[in-house]
Amino acid sequence: MRPTEFLNDWSDRDRELARGLELYDSSIHRCGQPVTESTDEDSDVQYEAVDYKCRACAILDEANDSPATEKGVFWTVRKRG
Repeated sequence: MRPTEFLNDWSDRDRELARGLELYDSSIHRCGQPVTESTDEDSDVQYEAVDYKCRACAILDEANDSPATEKGVFWTVRKRG
């Protein structure tokens, strides 16, 4: 996006919402936990790893591992129906 679009075409409310989302995103670590909490050595919060299976990613893995997949071919997932 061009800066002029952000400054001229967006309302004050939209700009503030975008800044708020950027601030929120920067407060969350890549693991999905708050940075201030998950990196605080003195915090009493305990964590555990929990696995889950994404059915869409499983389908992508199958497609990518297929011997019939040509080099340079990329797969994506879409819902049926």
